[in-house]
Amino acid sequence: MATTKSFQVFDSKIQSMKSVLQLTDLALTKAQKFCMSRKDNDKTVAETLGGSLDSHSQLNSPNKKKDIQRTFITNRNTVNRQAIVDLYRAISSYVKNIVRELSERDPMQVQSLLIKKEDKNMSYPDIINLGSYEAIIEDMAAKVFRAMERKQSTPDMLKDIIQITNIEFEGDLLDDALTYLELQNLIIHNDGKADSKFLELNKCNIVRVEESRKKISYNYLLSSIAIEKVYELCKSIDKQLLDRAILLPNN
Repeated sequence: MATTKSFQVFDSKIQSMKSVLQLTDLALTKAQKFCMSRKDNDKTVAETLGGSLDSHSQLNSPNKKKDIQRTFITNRNTVNRQAIVDLYRAISSYVKNIVRELSERDPMQVQSLLIKKEDKNMSYPDIINLGSYEAIIEDMAAKVFRAMERKQSTPDMLKDIIQITNIEFEGDLLDDALTYLELQNLIIHNDGKADSKFLELNKCNIVRVEESRKKISYNYLLSSIAIEKVYELCKSIDKQLLDRAILLPNN
């Protein structure tokens, strides 16, 4: 299937992310089962798994049922939270690359995203210093992305791209993907707990939230679905950009 260069880079990151996540989840599952099969053996988790406290000092919990469960729940939570953060970084990079490609293809269309007058204008000395049309386009793309970054929200940046290209989506694909992307802000700014903005986005309850404490369980299923939803969104964007000849495929 034909894709843009931006999507090819994004796709590579996603496949790598999924591979690491799946391998880590499988390793944690096997390790936990192994520890449970040898619980109460007067060893630490590290020693039970064939390591030592010299090399794996953080795995110093006794190999007892409650300690095993706590150790692996904590680590699963950390791994899956990081997957959400990495997903957010991947789509941020995708948006930046799409802006660059759009700037090369149709500079005037992308220029509409510039708000400040000084960003829209370029002096003769600036043009001379940049030295080429390609350098001018690169400079404009960087300014557009910085203007979008001021919103401090990748979902809002994504909406800008959707708006200027008139992309449309079937069903709840966009809303679902934006809901999963919002998890990153919860992880960074709210200890992973749901806030009022997230609860509004999550009105269809695609992410399970514990009602009393607004707690979200960051597990393998959640991070895997988040990755798939965001991937499908970007795939749909890319296909429409190519189908309508807004961008050209990268051979």
